[in-house]
Amino acid sequence: MKTYKNSRKKYQQDAISPSVVADVSIQSLKVPMHNNSISALFGSNLSINNDFELIAATRKGIHKKELLNLAKALGLSQEELCKVLHMSTRTFHRLDDTATLDVYTTEQALEMALIYEKSLEIFSSEVAIQMWLKTPIRSLNMQTPLSLLDTGFGAKLVLDTLNAIEEGVFA
Repeated sequence: MKTYKNSRKKYQQDAISPSVVADVSIQSLKVPMHNNSISALFGSNLSINNDFELIAATRKGIHKKELLNLAKALGLSQEELCKVLHMSTRTFHRLDDTATLDVYTTEQALEMALIYEKSLEIFSSEVAIQMWLKTPIRSLNMQTPLSLLDTGFGAKLVLDTLNAIEEGVFA
C-alpha cells in the first residue's frame, strides 16, 4: 500500500497488480450490443461482441443486399442511402447484390446499424425510428439525424443524442 501526501490530507491507495489491470482492460473492451438486430440486418454470420470484432467485420466487408436490408429498416430510399454513403446512385445500381462493399462503406453501414440498434432500444418500433431520423432535433442544431450520418463525426453526434434521450435528457 502506498501513501500519498496531499496538501490537505494523507490518503492511501492500494497497489494494483498487473494481472488485475489486464482483467479490467479486457472487460472494458466489451461493447454492449444486441446482436439480434445486427444479425437480422446483416445475416446470422455476423456476430459483434466487442470492438475488435467490429473492426474485423469492417475489414471483411458486407454485401450490398445486407446494406439494402439496413436501408429498409431505417426507411431510407436508395437515393437517400447513396447520399449518406457519398456514392452515385448509378454506381450503386451497377453493384451486384452479392458484391462486397469496401471498408469505408462498410464502416458507415455498421455505424448506421449501431445507431439503428440503439434507437430500437429507445423507440422500440421501426416506424418511430424512421420518423425520428427525419425530424429536426434541437440538440443537433435543428438538423435531422439522417443528414448527419454521412460523416463519422455526425454519426457520433447522433449516437450521443440517443444516449442523452435514453438517460432522460430532453434532446
